[in-house]
Amino acid sequence: MIALFIFISFVRAQQPNMSAQQQAQMLQIQMQVNEQGKQIQQQTQQQIQQIQQQAQNQVQQLQQQTQQQVEQLQLNAKQLMQHSGKKKQEEIQEQMMQKMQQIQMHLQQQLQLMQSSVELTVQHLQQEAQFQIQQLQLQARQQILQLSN
Repeated sequence: MIALFIFISFVRAQQPNMSAQQQAQMLQIQMQVNEQGKQIQQQTQQQIQQIQQQAQNQVQQLQQQTQQQVEQLQLNAKQLMQHSGKKKQEEIQEQMMQKMQQIQMHLQQQLQLMQSSVELTVQHLQQEAQFQIQQLQLQARQQILQLSN
């Protein structure tokens, strides 16, 4: 936005005899670009917040599912151990620990994947917004140049 202001100042300096109407039109173009740029930034921020909220909800759901898996595993192991001898109990306990490690590793992988996905999506949205704003500024410069000729 500052670049557009500088550009307008440059055009004015090159065209000292510019009419008041032309100057008013240039100011109007600048204000429109500023407003549209703000809208793009606000929309992008809202999209980012929605994505982050969705990811947070998914993380909570994933943690609940994992907690339920762990509780079911513990319940199953407890039931098996009640009707087993000492040696079998040790085997069950070892299997349960391995299964819990697998569940934990799977959860970590899913969380990392979700985090990477959110980061890439946010980065893409920010770049897209920046591109749209640059396009607006370019169009405004072209309109201003046409006014000054």
